[in-house]
Amino acid sequence: MILEDDPITAEIRMIRQQISAQHGHNLQKLLEHYQKLEKEAIKSGKYHFVNLKPHKQ
Repeated sequence: MILEDDPITAEIRMIRQQISAQHGHNLQKLLEHYQKLEKEAIKSGKYHFVNLKPHKQ
């Protein structure tokens, strides 16, 4: 199966397009949206994230 024909891939692309449209296709607004979702996910404690900040030496 070619990736473009995959219904799951098509659905993900459709959802990403809808989210982008909801934010006026504005990259800054999209970034803020995803950062807000990330903070909410971290705060919920349901998900675990890797801390990629460099360690102080």
